[in-house]
Amino acid sequence: MAYGKRFGIILFAILITAALLNSFYITPLQVSDSDFSTYIIVPMLMLPLFAVFMLREGITPDVRGRDALIGAALFVLFVFAVLYLRASLSYLYLSFRVDMLLFPLLIASFAILVFGYRNIGKFKAIMTYALFASPSLLIWLASANYGFVVGNTLLIYNIIHPFFSNASYTAPLTISANGYSVGIGQTCIGIGVLIATIMFLVPLAYLYEGMIMKKVLWVASGFGLVLLLNVLRMLGITMAWFYYGPSNAILTIHVFAGVLLFYISIIFMILISGLYGLKFPGRKGTHAAAASGMHGPGHGRYYGWGVSLAILFAFVYFLMTLNYSTAQVISPVTLYNHAAFTVGAVAPLLRTTNQSGFTQVEFQDTAHNEISLQLTNESFNSTAPIAIIMIAPNRTETEALLRNTTVLGSISFITSAGSTATVYEIGAYGRRLLLYTGLMPFALQSGQSTVAGLYAVLPANRTSAKITCPGAFDTQYTLLTNAFNIQSYNSTANAKVTSAYCIINGMIR
Repeated sequence: MAYGKRFGIILFAILITAALLNSFYITPLQVSDSDFSTYIIVPMLMLPLFAVFMLREGITPDVRGRDALIGAALFVLFVFAVLYLRASLSYLYLSFRVDMLLFPLLIASFAILVFGYRNIGKFKAIMTYALFASPSLLIWLASANYGFVVGNTLLIYNIIHPFFSNASYTAPLTISANGYSVGIGQTCIGIGVLIATIMFLVPLAYLYEGMIMKKVLWVASGFGLVLLLNVLRMLGITMAWFYYGPSNAILTIHVFAGVLLFYISIIFMILISGLYGLKFPGRKGTHAAAASGMHGPGHGRYYGWGVSLAILFAFVYFLMTLNYSTAQVISPVTLYNHAAFTVGAVAPLLRTTNQSGFTQVEFQDTAHNEISLQLTNESFNSTAPIAIIMIAPNRTETEALLRNTTVLGSISFITSAGSTATVYEIGAYGRRLLLYTGLMPFALQSGQSTVAGLYAVLPANRTSAKITCPGAFDTQYTLLTNAFNIQSYNSTANAKVTSAYCIINGMIR
């Protein structure tokens, strides 16, 4: 089943698209001015196109038996990394799109299976580019975005001041004139759009033929063009605001201007690419390269094995990411702007449910920065209640709670929201207890976030083993996460542990 480069590249692009389908579902399709991390939709959408652009490379498929083993081993490594990091990072895994930091491993697996290990060097560019589909690499710009907007405010103020003698600047983001005020933060293109422009132009620069330095200059010029158009946009909206006053027409222009400027910049840069000595690859060279790759020296059956394994792995990963649809994805910018846990900030956001007939008694200990809940019903009475404590996260807290106890078993759950919780069955002071531990993120109205450590204790003898909560946790991920947890194979104990998870998961919101 020998095949040429053209077939291999098309298949490679399809495999990448299939692997990204569920990621597209949870990623905002619009780059926001206020949340720069939304730029990641651009490299995600461009990755399949980047794969197609690799037709310009002189790749000769050469798949041998060893290549199938290497490609399969890389996929297994990728799966283990996904399982380990998703369990250990909890809600941070998807919020910071750690899956895209791992994606180069999957790309390498596909490349080796379809083209052979000897061609892996040709895929360095696309593997590096894939890393930028995770905001983790550029999250440090979250703090720079505010300074960028302030700088733009001062720039616009200095430009309009000669035209409006009564103009005044109110730090940090407000300009006033003629009885009207405008916040430049509302009219400024954020850093996310600037990054998105670069992310769009880089694959195109890869496709073009030309000197590397001219490609770099072309991408930098696109960046500069967006900056210039951004200043003109802010200036136009601000002056119209002061001359004619606030109006729906100005607001409508503001809403669409950012997106229009992005597309105008891209189209303009494509049209003038010839001025930088860049051009599309010649058809003759492409056909010649394709013809040269019609038959590699590898045995035909290895080509078939490689393609079959690559398709299988893409399908497996697609199934692994189906649970993305229920995940709670918090903006990494919000998470990066972290605030210390305080009772006052969290208490108004905490919600519990009485659907199961529980009576709740809440204690707020501001001195120790702790919220305690005591919940009772017919099964969990006042002598054997459910006790829940929320405090500032502490890595040693779980160790302290398990100290001087006998751990009889435990299960780590991957919740339907994408976070991690662990429930232990322990023996302590002649009693059997169930201990729930987990982290609970809160998005605050200030644009910051905080995290609470959530701990709950339930008496095991009062916890029914028949309580179930279908959909409250991801069954497949939970099973895979506990694959090497021998204690999790006791079905009787597992039923009680799972019931404890269901009770707490159903109570706390």
